Amino acid sequence: RILILQSDNRAFNRRLIETVLEKYRTEVETLNNPLLAKYEYVFITSGVIGLLGSWIEDNFPINAKKFSQIVLQMALMAAEIENIEMK
Repeated sequence: RILILQSDNRAFNRRLIETVLEKYRTEVETLNNPLLAKYEYVFITSGVIGLLGSWIEDNFPINAKKFSQIVLQMALMAAEIENIEMK
């Protein structure tokens, strides 16, 4: 709760995003558009952090399993951006 809901959590969020990028670095580098893939991971990770914060602030209105299903569904929809060509 503290790390997600603190007023200035940019440092935590940045470290979390960097951890995700490092974990998938090889995958990102092998894609047709590594910059777009990096932005995709940043976008999805930031979105998950936002969803998690909202879920906590709302005092866990749905169970963790349902919440994780929603997060996965939204992440998969966001990943469709990979099909967009950068100009």
